[in-house]
Amino acid sequence: MSSDDADNSRLLFLTAATVVAGTVMTALPFVASWSPNTRAKTVGAPVEANIGMLEPDQQKNVGTGVIIFPFVFLILAYPLKKEYWKDVH
Repeated sequence: MSSDDADNSRLLFLTAATVVAGTVMTALPFVASWSPNTRAKTVGAPVEANIGMLEPDQQKNVGTGVIIFPFVFLILAYPLKKEYWKDVH
């Protein structure tokens, strides 16, 4: 095993470890925010949403917006990405 192979395997390990650690550390606040905080529980704020009473149109509009947003964002962000990276490639 040459030193280049050892350096490449070490680099791969460090990269993978950094990606895993970064993903976990980024996901922790999002997962923690899913549960209601103590203030909301103390005040008696609703912690469960009953979506059964919503009209069908309300549910459809929210779902449509959630699905359309990434495509609109992609259309707006792609030309900007091309402009930023045009000198690199």
